Amino acid sequence: MAMCGTVESLKLEEDQRMKGLEDLIEEDMTIEEKRWSLKGAMNFVIDQSKVPFADPDLLPLEITGSIMMFLLILVANMGGLSGAGTNIPIMLICYDMNMNEAVPLPAFVAVCATIFRFILNFNKRHPNSKDRVAINYEVVEITMPFVFLGSFTGVKLGHLFPEWVRVVVFGVTVAWSIKTTFTKALKLRAKE
Repeated sequence: MAMCGTVESLKLEEDQRMKGLEDLIEEDMTIEEKRWSLKGAMNFVIDQSKVPFADPDLLPLEITGSIMMFLLILVANMGGLSGAGTNIPIMLICYDMNMNEAVPLPAFVAVCATIFRFILNFNKRHPNSKDRVAINYEVVEITMPFVFLGSFTGVKLGHLFPEWVRVVVFGVTVAWSIKTTFTKALKLRAKE
Protein backbone atom coordinates (compact mmCIF):
# COMPACT_ATOMS: atom_id res chain seq x y z
CA MET A 1 0.00 0.00 0.00
CA ALA A 2 2.86 2.38 0.90
CA MET A 3 4.49 1.49 -2.42
CA CYS A 4 1.33 2.49 -4.31
CA GLY A 5 1.26 5.87 -2.50
CA THR A 6 4.92 6.45 -3.36
CA VAL A 7 4.36 5.66 -7.04
CA GLU A 8 1.37 7.98 -7.15
CA SER A 9 3.29 10.79 -5.42
CA LEU A 10 6.21 10.30 -7.83
CA LYS A 11 3.81 10.45 -10.77
CA LEU A 12 2.20 13.61 -9.36
CA GLU A 13 5.64 15.21 -8.89
CA GLU A 14 6.61 14.26 -12.47
CA ASP A 15 3.35 15.76 -13.83
CA GLN A 16 3.96 18.99 -11.89
CA ARG A 17 7.56 19.15 -13.13
CA MET A 18 6.41 18.64 -16.75
CA LYS A 19 3.72 21.31 -16.34
CA GLY A 20 6.35 23.71 -14.99
CA LEU A 21 8.62 22.89 -17.94
CA GLU A 22 5.77 23.53 -20.42
CA ASP A 23 5.08 26.89 -18.75
CA LEU A 24 8.77 27.87 -19.05
CA ILE A 25 8.85 26.90 -22.72
CA GLU A 26 5.67 28.88 -23.37
CA GLU A 27 7.13 31.95 -21.63
CA ASP A 28 10.23 31.76 -23.84
CA MET A 29 8.17 31.65 -27.04
CA THR A 30 7.88 34.90 -28.92
CA ILE A 31 4.47 36.28 -29.88
CA GLU A 32 5.06 35.17 -33.49
CA GLU A 33 5.89 31.61 -32.40
CA LYS A 34 2.79 31.48 -30.19
CA ARG A 35 0.58 32.66 -33.07
CA TRP A 36 1.83 29.92 -35.39
CA SER A 37 1.81 27.16 -32.79
CA LEU A 38 -1.09 24.73 -32.70
CA LYS A 39 -2.07 25.94 -29.24
CA GLY A 40 -2.03 29.58 -30.42
CA ALA A 41 -4.15 28.74 -33.45
CA MET A 42 -6.64 26.83 -31.36
CA ASN A 43 -6.88 29.69 -28.85
CA PHE A 44 -7.79 32.01 -31.74
CA VAL A 45 -10.31 29.54 -33.14
CA ILE A 46 -11.93 28.92 -29.78
CA ASP A 47 -11.88 32.59 -28.67
CA GLN A 48 -15.61 33.40 -28.62
CA SER A 49 -15.01 37.16 -28.84
CA LYS A 50 -13.84 36.66 -32.44
CA VAL A 51 -16.86 34.65 -33.56
CA PRO A 52 -19.24 36.70 -35.72
CA PHE A 53 -22.81 37.11 -34.49
CA ALA A 54 -21.86 36.07 -30.92
CA ASP A 55 -22.17 39.57 -29.39
CA PRO A 56 -25.80 40.82 -29.44
CA ASP A 57 -24.60 44.45 -29.32
CA LEU A 58 -22.65 44.05 -32.59
CA LEU A 59 -25.26 41.91 -34.34
CA PRO A 60 -26.90 44.64 -36.50
CA LEU A 61 -23.50 45.97 -37.57
CA GLU A 62 -22.20 42.47 -38.38
CA ILE A 63 -25.33 41.63 -40.43
CA THR A 64 -24.92 44.90 -42.36
CA GLY A 65 -21.23 44.10 -42.89
CA SER A 66 -22.03 40.61 -44.14
CA ILE A 67 -24.55 41.94 -46.67
CA MET A 68 -22.09 44.62 -47.81
CA MET A 69 -19.34 42.00 -48.19
CA PHE A 70 -21.59 39.75 -50.25
CA LEU A 71 -22.58 42.60 -52.58
CA LEU A 72 -19.06 43.99 -52.98
CA ILE A 73 -17.55 40.56 -53.68
CA LEU A 74 -20.37 39.85 -56.13
CA VAL A 75 -19.73 43.09 -58.05
CA ALA A 76 -15.94 42.65 -57.92
CA ASN A 77 -16.12 39.10 -59.26
CA MET A 78 -18.42 40.28 -62.04
CA GLY A 79 -15.59 42.63 -63.03
CA GLY A 80 -12.94 39.91 -62.79
CA LEU A 81 -11.45 40.82 -59.40
CA SER A 82 -11.49 38.83 -56.19
CA GLY A 83 -13.00 41.67 -54.18
CA ALA A 84 -11.06 40.67 -51.10
CA GLY A 85 -9.56 44.12 -50.56
CA THR A 86 -13.04 45.55 -50.10
CA ASN A 87 -13.53 43.26 -47.10
CA ILE A 88 -10.77 44.85 -45.02
CA PRO A 89 -12.55 48.14 -44.19
CA ILE A 90 -15.79 46.24 -43.60
CA MET A 91 -14.06 43.93 -41.12
CA LEU A 92 -12.36 46.87 -39.42
CA ILE A 93 -15.64 48.74 -39.00
CA CYS A 94 -18.40 46.13 -38.76
CA TYR A 95 -16.61 43.25 -37.06
CA ASP A 96 -14.49 45.32 -34.66
CA MET A 97 -11.20 43.77 -35.83
CA ASN A 98 -7.75 45.30 -36.04
CA MET A 99 -5.48 45.16 -39.11
CA ASN A 100 -3.68 42.02 -37.91
CA GLU A 101 -7.00 40.17 -37.73
CA ALA A 102 -8.71 41.73 -40.76
CA VAL A 103 -6.02 41.31 -43.44
CA PRO A 104 -5.52 37.49 -43.46
CA LEU A 105 -9.24 36.73 -43.85
CA PRO A 106 -9.68 38.64 -47.14
CA ALA A 107 -6.45 37.06 -48.37
CA PHE A 108 -8.10 33.68 -47.86
CA VAL A 109 -11.22 34.96 -49.66
CA ALA A 110 -9.03 36.10 -52.57
CA VAL A 111 -7.39 32.69 -52.85
CA CYS A 112 -10.77 30.93 -52.82
CA ALA A 113 -12.29 33.33 -55.39
CA THR A 114 -9.24 33.01 -57.63
CA ILE A 115 -9.26 29.21 -57.51
CA PHE A 116 -13.00 29.15 -58.22
CA ARG A 117 -12.67 31.53 -61.18
CA PHE A 118 -9.70 29.56 -62.51
CA ILE A 119 -11.72 26.34 -62.43
CA LEU A 120 -14.61 28.05 -64.25
CA ASN A 121 -12.38 29.72 -66.85
CA PHE A 122 -9.79 26.96 -67.37
CA ASN A 123 -11.17 25.76 -70.72
CA LYS A 124 -12.90 28.95 -71.89
CA ARG A 125 -11.79 30.23 -75.25
CA HIS A 126 -10.48 33.72 -75.96
CA PRO A 127 -13.28 35.96 -77.31
CA ASN A 128 -11.20 37.19 -80.28
CA SER A 129 -9.27 34.02 -81.10
CA LYS A 130 -10.96 30.62 -80.81
CA ASP A 131 -7.67 28.72 -81.11
CA ARG A 132 -6.40 30.02 -77.73
CA VAL A 133 -7.68 29.84 -74.17
CA ALA A 134 -8.87 32.95 -72.33
CA ILE A 135 -6.09 32.79 -69.74
CA ASN A 136 -2.80 34.07 -71.14
CA TYR A 137 -0.36 31.75 -69.38
CA GLU A 138 2.67 33.56 -70.83
CA VAL A 139 1.71 36.69 -68.86
CA VAL A 140 1.12 34.56 -65.76
CA GLU A 141 4.62 33.08 -66.04
CA ILE A 142 6.15 36.55 -66.26
CA THR A 143 4.13 38.30 -63.56
CA MET A 144 3.68 35.66 -60.85
CA PRO A 145 7.26 35.75 -59.52
CA PHE A 146 6.88 39.51 -59.02
CA VAL A 147 3.49 39.04 -57.37
CA PHE A 148 4.97 36.52 -54.93
CA LEU A 149 8.01 38.71 -54.27
CA GLY A 150 5.85 41.80 -53.72
CA SER A 151 3.50 39.93 -51.39
CA PHE A 152 6.34 38.45 -49.37
CA THR A 153 8.15 41.79 -49.08
CA GLY A 154 4.93 43.63 -48.19
CA VAL A 155 4.11 41.18 -45.41
CA LYS A 156 7.62 41.45 -43.96
CA LEU A 157 7.61 45.28 -44.17
CA GLY A 158 4.13 45.43 -42.66
CA HIS A 159 5.45 43.95 -39.42
CA LEU A 160 7.94 46.82 -39.09
CA PHE A 161 5.31 49.57 -38.96
CA PRO A 162 2.63 50.35 -36.39
CA GLU A 163 -1.01 49.65 -37.21
CA TRP A 164 -1.93 53.28 -37.91
CA VAL A 165 0.72 53.50 -40.66
CA ARG A 166 -0.63 50.32 -42.27
CA VAL A 167 -4.18 51.70 -42.12
CA VAL A 168 -3.08 54.97 -43.79
CA VAL A 169 -1.16 53.10 -46.52
CA PHE A 170 -4.15 50.84 -47.07
CA GLY A 171 -6.51 53.84 -47.28
CA VAL A 172 -4.31 55.64 -49.81
CA THR A 173 -4.00 52.47 -51.89
CA VAL A 174 -7.77 51.89 -51.89
CA ALA A 175 -8.45 55.54 -52.76
CA TRP A 176 -5.99 55.36 -55.66
CA SER A 177 -7.54 52.09 -56.82
CA ILE A 178 -11.07 53.55 -56.71
CA LYS A 179 -9.97 56.63 -58.67
CA THR A 180 -8.16 54.53 -61.29
CA THR A 181 -11.06 52.09 -61.66
CA PHE A 182 -13.61 54.92 -61.93
CA THR A 183 -11.51 56.67 -64.61
CA LYS A 184 -11.22 53.41 -66.56
CA ALA A 185 -14.98 52.84 -66.26
CA LEU A 186 -15.66 56.32 -67.64
CA LYS A 187 -13.35 55.68 -70.61
CA LEU A 188 -15.03 52.34 -71.35
CA ARG A 189 -18.44 53.96 -71.08
CA ALA A 190 -17.39 56.69 -73.52
CA LYS A 191 -16.20 54.06 -76.03
CA GLU A 192 -19.56 52.31 -75.89
